[in-house]
Amino acid sequence: MHFESYSFDSDLPVYQYAYSFTSTGKKGNILKVVYFAPLYPYLYNLVLGDYVSGIGGIDDKVISNNGDLTKILATTVQITAHFLHNNPANSVFIQANTELKQKLYHRILRNHYQEIAQDYIVQGILKNGNSELFNPDNQYVAFVVNLKSV
Repeated sequence: MHFESYSFDSDLPVYQYAYSFTSTGKKGNILKVVYFAPLYPYLYNLVLGDYVSGIGGIDDKVISNNGDLTKILATTVQITAHFLHNNPANSVFIQANTELKQKLYHRILRNHYQEIAQDYIVQGILKNGNSELFNPDNQYVAFVVNLKSV
């Protein structure tokens, strides 16, 4: 995906696999965090949210409406690629916390799958818990992304 993205840092001291960037838009500057939370050995959950300094944590339920959604998503894709290339044995689990976000993630994967599939293996998780190679015609409750072996 070749969309404009924000530059990002991987020096957030609170979390081991966390990246930060600043969303700039109609509501000002908002510090965003993409955190890869360990689920199992070699499987990490992608968490995207706003950094809340008062609690030193991430609010992944907030909807910022800063007018830069495409740029935020492009940055998240770039961060995920960076994480997987630096940790090639790991997989990233992606599950939205709302149905609207899940449809958005599916649409992004469907629209850019040919490009994504060149470097990554994308599994779709069905409602019954089974997984399959991503099929643009199917609906999924989550996704797992791996770097293709070279």
